[in-house]
Amino acid sequence: MSDIVDAMLGALPISRRTSGRGWITFDCPACGDRRHRGGFLETATGGWRYRCFNGGCEYERRTGWEPGNRFSGRPRRLFELLGGDIGDIPKQFLEHGSSRTAVLSAPEIVAEFPEIQLPQGSTLLWRATSPDALDCQRYVLDRGWFHSQHPFVWCPKHPRHVIYPCQHKGKIVAWIARKIDSGKEFAHIKCKDFPPDYMFNQDQIYRYCTVLVTEGVFDAIAVLGLCTFGNILTPKQIDLLNACCRTGRRVALLPDYQKNEWEAYWQTAKENRWYLSCREWVRYEGEPPIRMPPTPCS
Repeated sequence: MSDIVDAMLGALPISRRTSGRGWITFDCPACGDRRHRGGFLETATGGWRYRCFNGGCEYERRTGWEPGNRFSGRPRRLFELLGGDIGDIPKQFLEHGSSRTAVLSAPEIVAEFPEIQLPQGSTLLWRATSPDALDCQRYVLDRGWFHSQHPFVWCPKHPRHVIYPCQHKGKIVAWIARKIDSGKEFAHIKCKDFPPDYMFNQDQIYRYCTVLVTEGVFDAIAVLGLCTFGNILTPKQIDLLNACCRTGRRVALLPDYQKNEWEAYWQTAKENRWYLSCREWVRYEGEPPIRMPPTPCS
């Protein structure tokens, strides 16, 4: 197996399926279709093919790579859209100069987090059959039908919590559990040594012209955005988002509207000249009202 095939396989989403004919299917990163319409296939010659079966997608026309070729153009763009680190590609396969996507420079997006294990006894939520697990399944589906395409986990140690494995560059680096019952006690459980500077989906930060940032995982899944696991951003998270702004992209924070939780996001957006998404016009300490941000382009 070649280094480029290894790198592509490492960049594929964890939520994927394999057909009997060897195609690996997942949500296409180019068009955002959530029906596992993207298909990746290793070739007998040591390369790979990719095609999106969603009409109108730029990858409806098949692309791929074969040994001996440069890794550039549409194959490289697909790799970057999947969140792949171009530093994993041997230099002899790369074109000189920057790629068409003009994403963040390597020092600004490189972030490594140690891989961890999920709680003992964890199983994919959709395969669990206990009464508690079925309640968890109903909770997730009530949050939006599209959540069924994500690898939520259930375990006996936290039977009334839905667990989400947090990925970074193809490996699980954290997990967070959401309580399905009412009551604030243990509403969220995080794994031990949860990485404080980690943002859910941060390796996908350059996929959109407008980067949407939410407080919780469920909201981030719904808007194809990032999640800060709370309303306070760390300096490293702010630096990463500002680096993204320097590429011409926009950052829009989407706060929760429980009491005054939104104020911390508002202050962070103000200090960094980011957008803030509001359900209605708001004024804060005599400041001008903040409008909804422009429509994101994908």
